[in-house]
Amino acid sequence: HRRRHSFPTRRSSDLSSSSDALIPLKNLLLQGITLDMETEQGNIRIQGKLSVSTPDPSHQVLQYAVWGQQHQVSFEAKGDGRLAANGDMSLVTTLNDGRINLPDIEISRAAGTVTYQRSATAAVPVLSGQIVAGKVNTLGALLQNVAMNVDTTKPVALSFQSSPAGHKDITVQGQWRSAPDNRLEMKVTSASAVELVDVVAADKADTVKPWLQNANPLTVMVTAPITTLQEAKKSAQYTFQAGNAASRMSLSSTGTLDYDSATQVSTLHSQDTKMTLAKGSIEVSPFSWASDYQGDPPLSVVLTLRDMDMAELAQLAEIDGLTATGTLNGTLPLAYTKDGLVLGKGNVTSAGEGRFSYTPTTFPSSLQGDDMRMDTLRKTLSNFHFTQITMDMSGPFSGKMTTRLKAEGKSP
Repeated sequence: HRRRHSFPTRRSSDLSSSSDALIPLKNLLLQGITLDMETEQGNIRIQGKLSVSTPDPSHQVLQYAVWGQQHQVSFEAKGDGRLAANGDMSLVTTLNDGRINLPDIEISRAAGTVTYQRSATAAVPVLSGQIVAGKVNTLGALLQNVAMNVDTTKPVALSFQSSPAGHKDITVQGQWRSAPDNRLEMKVTSASAVELVDVVAADKADTVKPWLQNANPLTVMVTAPITTLQEAKKSAQYTFQAGNAASRMSLSSTGTLDYDSATQVSTLHSQDTKMTLAKGSIEVSPFSWASDYQGDPPLSVVLTLRDMDMAELAQLAEIDGLTATGTLNGTLPLAYTKDGLVLGKGNVTSAGEGRFSYTPTTFPSSLQGDDMRMDTLRKTLSNFHFTQITMDMSGPFSGKMTTRLKAEGKSP
């Protein structure tokens, strides 16, 4: 026997001419919806169900559920919405226990609510809400309790803030600026520069600690076009600032930062790096440094010293009995190798007159002795007024370094 099915239809008197935006069915129930996708990370299956009802000719009510249970993506989302006859649409979706496990990013315990609103008179729909993830692991950083806020009506369409696990004094902030140039920004601040180095590059910490231990706080800003998320080889602009006006030293740098998703290697290309120290400055020539760099081939840079105050340098050196006045300029070619730092033919020269005094509690063995010449040298070093000082240096920092000092002046 055949059974005739009748479907409810709308009469023209039921809905106005503006009802074209409604789904042309009074009631609809779809179950067992399955979407299979082939991706570079494997096959992913998303399932769901949808129901539509029409309480009156002016609007329809939508209810839906979507879920996935794969290793790469696992989540459960439910929502409801309203579709108006004039074309307005609103959806409210609640996410529970979302998880993502991909080569570049891992997210777990994600939950929250997102609202989608589309107005018939607006050109662009609006997305707003908040998602909180218990853990996000990306680019070698493990973040905890990441709160992500989205509101596409604002220039900052999406933002988040978090701290690495176990490091509450380090703050990570991210933004998606949809206007004016649709870019991503990430900012990392740390009260202690050394603590941040320990987190992101522990194997390089011993190399940079002498430079940064007195340069607090530390701030790193990375900016990239949003399209970089889809690229295997990502590139971004960076700014780096360690220390401030109250610090004994500060270091600033700008340039580009590249990241290769396949090798997980980051490469920094410094374009403008400058250090303030001892009331003067040290300019660093452009250089490139990769996160997997092992010292071969040597990494070479040139440090240019300008207007370095000798009194401040003497305090930083913390040498017993050493005081000085005057100003120094010079160049120091450095090479970082697998054996450590090596100084090329460095030269430092005084700018004008000055004075230095070396009166330690105990003189080193090279300045000890009872003969008249050694006694005269110690007296000269105790109070020497110079018209010019020139110092040439070369050799490995961890080995035998050659230094030649030439001083012109007199000792009262």
